[in-house]
Amino acid sequence: MQPIFRRIEPIIGLVVLGFVVIGCFIVLRPFVTSLLLAAILAFATWPAFGYLQHRTGFGVNGSAFLMSALVALALLTPLFFIGTSLADDAAQFVEEMIQAGLPPPPAWLEGLPYVGPWAADIWRTLAAQDLAFSADLTPYLEPFSDAVVSSGLSIGRGLLELILSLIIIFFFYRDGEVAAARLTAINRRIFGHRAEQLQSTVAGTVRSVIYGVLGTALVQGVVAAFGYSFSGLPAPLFLAFLTFLLALLPIGPPFVWIPAVIWLFTQGSYPAAIFLGVYGFFVISGIDNILKPYLISKGSDLPLIIVFLGLFGGIAAFGFLGIFLGPTLLALGFVLVRELSAPDEHGNQPATAVPAQIDGPSKDA
Repeated sequence: MQPIFRRIEPIIGLVVLGFVVIGCFIVLRPFVTSLLLAAILAFATWPAFGYLQHRTGFGVNGSAFLMSALVALALLTPLFFIGTSLADDAAQFVEEMIQAGLPPPPAWLEGLPYVGPWAADIWRTLAAQDLAFSADLTPYLEPFSDAVVSSGLSIGRGLLELILSLIIIFFFYRDGEVAAARLTAINRRIFGHRAEQLQSTVAGTVRSVIYGVLGTALVQGVVAAFGYSFSGLPAPLFLAFLTFLLALLPIGPPFVWIPAVIWLFTQGSYPAAIFLGVYGFFVISGIDNILKPYLISKGSDLPLIIVFLGLFGGIAAFGFLGIFLGPTLLALGFVLVRELSAPDEHGNQPATAVPAQIDGPSKDA
């Protein structure tokens, strides 16, 4: 009977461990998004925290509090200004688009052979019916404005989760070294000699995804705000925020600056339209082709399709904060599968797990 109990004990231990894990997940389920976001932010900014800790001499608690405050300031300040002005800017944008109407046709349009006079007559007809055109356009633009306002409410809910993450991040900074040491010990038990290599690869991948996707989108939003303001567009902050969101997707920013160029062109602002067209192509969209591949490739050779699927799936699963969580989690899973299925340093493929056979009766029995 003794050998039977020895075989049952590990099974009982695994069952108890499973119940504990499930119970912990049920308790922490309302805070999973905030916990994951806090862990990702702490991991991405850990080099800065280490530099701050060694330079200031405040100790672990003081440095963790100061770093948490800096991260909160960096994230909440732009979100506060965007959240308070997004609805007003959207309303201003819709109103000016409706009231602007069409100017008289440009002279070069009438000078076009064959089609010039015909196109100019159509232009004058639309301009003469400006009030009717605006009245017809209003029902289509007002739902767009309402959608922007409702998205602002969704951002507000995400902001509450972000604030909770900024509270949790203090404890990640304070206890991060102890948690990392325990995680390393667990990884060594699970993955053996591959633990250090796997941790290094995962760390580089997570940082490269965060810096590449969010950093590039943020830079595109900032440079777009300058271009929209310089071109004299209405509500440049609102357009820059749309550019930032669409910059998370492939070839997203042109869906903002190309219609803006067309609108400037119809208003007769030809120098501003030409400037924004050139600026949008070479600067706003050009940054995505240079900065994002460079930042992502610095930490890993992660396929960009993994990043894009993570963005779409993350937003669908977690809402606004899925922009942070989706690509990171998907990249983490991709790296784990790739590293665990790769040959070891001796060129040996991973061994196929074979179920252990139950020992037969002893020959001495």
